[in-house]
Amino acid sequence: MTVGPLYFRAFIHATEDEENVLVALNNASGLEEYERDVTEGHHGNKIEIVEGVLKKKKDIMNFFAALSKEDLRSMIDSIEQRVDEDCQLFARIDKQKAYLGEIALTRSDDAISVRGKIQTYPKNRDVAVKNITELLEKLIQDKD
Repeated sequence: MTVGPLYFRAFIHATEDEENVLVALNNASGLEEYERDVTEGHHGNKIEIVEGVLKKKKDIMNFFAALSKEDLRSMIDSIEQRVDEDCQLFARIDKQKAYLGEIALTRSDDAISVRGKIQTYPKNRDVAVKNITELLEKLIQDKD
């Protein structure tokens, strides 16, 4: 497997319906159980942080396969900005679209953050970029 585990994180702001955010998170990740933490915003408002992790290869592949060909291509085109020196892949999923059942990338802050370790041995960013690019390209081909 190239990527795993995948970590999902969403913020539930005081102005949001908690159940709607959990539906979005479930639609994006397939997870039903999450760890929760509560923090306070700049103006003293309550913010709940909800996190979950996908560990099984099948579940991780299902997440990537749910992305459109356009989003997979966008990930490939921006892969240099998405992979850090620790071989972590980063993406943001549109929280509103996820609530409606569509898994789509976004640049917005109103997002579900996704982070996953790209497996290489020994750890090497260039190899990680190559491996994840090949995986995403295969997923695009599978959609044709």
